[in-house]
Amino acid sequence: MTGNLSAVGQNGQESIAGVLLVDKPVGRSSFAVVKKVRWLLGIKKVGHAGTLDPFASGLLVICVGRPATREIDAFMVGRKTYQ
Repeated sequence: MTGNLSAVGQNGQESIAGVLLVDKPVGRSSFAVVKKVRWLLGIKKVGHAGTLDPFASGLLVICVGRPATREIDAFMVGRKTYQ
């Protein structure tokens, strides 16, 4: 897992926001990866920019925190292919 996360102080609370690039393995759903990231970071607002089927491996773009999840549509406009 690689990515760029930043801690942002807001109203005395620390939150996490950023984008993670996850090499999703075969056999795991995109939702399962999102669920694991939510659990690991302890944050609810996590989403992915495009589903990879469980039989596929590849790069999964995970957006963490409200600022990043608002940008999911920008990631979705690109062309995606299976090889």
